[in-house]
Amino acid sequence: MLRARKNFAALVASALLLAGCATQAPYTPDAKAAPTAWSARQDSATPARPAADTWWVQLHDPAINTLVDAALADNPTLAQATARMDEARANLGVSAAQRLPSLNATGAATR
Repeated sequence: MLRARKNFAALVASALLLAGCATQAPYTPDAKAAPTAWSARQDSATPARPAADTWWVQLHDPAINTLVDAALADNPTLAQATARMDEARANLGVSAAQRLPSLNATGAATR
């Protein structure tokens, strides 16, 4: 009796899952036309694009200027980052070498 209930529950769950997939209508995207030209007028006194290295200055926010200056001062250059990576790889090699077996030999001769 318990086995029959489990089989029936599984059959009903399967039928509901399949019915949910089968009743969905096919997707048709809405056709929206893109504008042919930009409608906002740009003033000729302002540049079209801000300078790539100081774009945040045009926001006139001293907090952002302070944060960007701190980030630029604390960030390493590419050469410094490469040197740090090389140093880390060298330290990894030193620490890995300590796990390897070592061999020591001494010799003495007398006459």
